Amino acid sequence: MFTSASKTAFVFSFIVLISMGMLLGHTHAQTNFDFGDAPDGGPTGYSTGILLGGAQLPQTGNFPSLLANDGARTITQSATLGSASTSESDANITDADADDDGLIQFGIQLISIPAVGTLNVEVDSVSGGTYYLNAVADLNQDGEWGGFGINGESEWIVQNEIVPISSGIFTSQPFAYGSGNRIPEDTWVRIALTSEPVPNNWDGTGVFNDGEIEDHFIHVDFAGNSPPTPPTPPAIIIIVIIIIIILIIIIILIILIIIFKITWLIWIVLALLVVVVVLVVIVYVITIEITICDSMCYDVPSSTVPREKIPSTEIFDG
Repeated sequence: MFTSASKTAFVFSFIVLISMGMLLGHTHAQTNFDFGDAPDGGPTGYSTGILLGGAQLPQTGNFPSLLANDGARTITQSATLGSASTSESDANITDADADDDGLIQFGIQLISIPAVGTLNVEVDSVSGGTYYLNAVADLNQDGEWGGFGINGESEWIVQNEIVPISSGIFTSQPFAYGSGNRIPEDTWVRIALTSEPVPNNWDGTGVFNDGEIEDHFIHVDFAGNSPPTPPTPPAIIIIVIIIIIILIIIIILIILIIIFKITWLIWIVLALLVVVVVLVVIVYVITIEITICDSMCYDVPSSTVPREKIPSTEIFDG
């Protein structure tokens, strides 16, 4: 038989267990986050793909969006990119995400090699504090983030820039956009506004206390514009000046040979001609390296348009 005290203890223990269960269930229910939605195991939608046996296969996107792949996500959204955000238990890869409205402009300026890019985003906030803007772009079009271009350009294009939390437009610092002189026609970009900085060499993963994650498909529109000519590298200018000086010296030596019959100067002339030929070849090789572009990239775009997001944005200085 239970005593009165033991009955009271039993009832109290039962109530505590029930309360803990409800608390755990409530905590488990509060696992919704704001995720990105870049392809995680599906096709990227790039206009060029992998060549295999003469057939062009779609490029598979291995961007970390799903929870299982530690896709970037925020727990709360006191500060957001644009006016809307999502709350979901896992990334909705098939969702077009009309709430991804924070990117105002993705601009490319053709003023150097590689090109220079900037991000304009809209920030909405109901709280103060310090927030950070980060972005990664699939510059080499391998379906992943965290890589580098042919000249070492980092795909982590915007790196822990402090955002003043007040509603309005924020413009990022300029960043290198492209792989050398090659600019991808299509690329996926992840933009993150977070309450804490991301780790070094960020690849689009991780959980953050507050903010929003947005993914955008950036398409470079080549139609209707004539691309500006890339600037001539200083090395070519210097080599051309040297060639001109050598040619002037050769002309002077030839005049001396003709007038004063100094035949041994002929050997100097021949040696200088060999030097000129070598320098011309060097200029040719550098020029080819600047202008060549493989099937997945283009040398010069005319504008950039996030697909189904921004009707028209283009920035380029010719």
